[in-house]
Amino acid sequence: MHPPAENVRVTHLAFADESHWNTGRYRALGLVTLEAQWQVDIEQAIKENLIKHGITGELKWSKIDRDRDRDAACDLLSTALRLIAQNQLRVDVLIWDIEDSRHKVRRRDDLNNLQRLLFRICMVVLTRRWPAEACWAIYADQQSGIDWDNLPLMLRRGLARHHRQQPPQLIESVSSPSIAELRPVTSHATPIVMLADLFSGLAVFSHEHWTDFQEWRQEQRGQRRLPPTQENERLLQLSKRTKMRFSVLDTVLTTCHQLKVDTTLDTCEGLRTRDPACPLNFWFYRPQGAYDKAPQKQKKVNGEGFQRR
Repeated sequence: MHPPAENVRVTHLAFADESHWNTGRYRALGLVTLEAQWQVDIEQAIKENLIKHGITGELKWSKIDRDRDRDAACDLLSTALRLIAQNQLRVDVLIWDIEDSRHKVRRRDDLNNLQRLLFRICMVVLTRRWPAEACWAIYADQQSGIDWDNLPLMLRRGLARHHRQQPPQLIESVSSPSIAELRPVTSHATPIVMLADLFSGLAVFSHEHWTDFQEWRQEQRGQRRLPPTQENERLLQLSKRTKMRFSVLDTVLTTCHQLKVDTTLDTCEGLRTRDPACPLNFWFYRPQGAYDKAPQKQKKVNGEGFQRR
């Protein structure tokens, strides 16, 4: 992959990271998008947040097991939500359930599936949520096994196909997004990728622990005092680490309400957004039909050309 040509002006940036792409029932992929003019200010705000809380490396959802990690995550996500409210940032998180009809297939190829969903979320966000004339640079957290040479070609072909699907009388006058660069990066060297990681991890956690979180939240607000009975034994035995993450989720929901960016947020079973145009979009993937199946690993073939059973 090569850097964008010198005469190409990148106007918009996208940063992607995943959570639990090959473990657990729920998986997620986060995409943070913004106008390029805001990059320096946002990266500086993230760095200052980490310094404030004594975080010397990267802050990842999987590492939230200390008080300072929790406090840094709360501050960083609150900062991101304020930027969303000011229209300087957009966050889309694609969540999928491996128990649904698309993913419950034999020999599911999780890595190939992750690549396809990265293609899908980029296509939707680039073509529907930002100006058609935008020129993009896309940076995704390094994941070995992703075909980083082929993915940009797939996206460019997808964008060209999207343009051809416009009404014939509009094709000449309607612009189409372009991609100047797509490459893998390390999250510790690319601060905004940390936001994609935190939001995707938060989304997965919310769907895994929603019932317990709701009970914990009610108890924290004095709305319910639970005696030590068999019915709430699970809540009483929650780990300190889980309760820390409850605190982060609670902070996000409270901040969303304060900033009025939760008008379409559906919190019946976990984080999801009813209106995908909302700049904070938790998109719970639903299979599109019987034809919609996750990719499968190819059957291994022995040296004589026969498939192994």
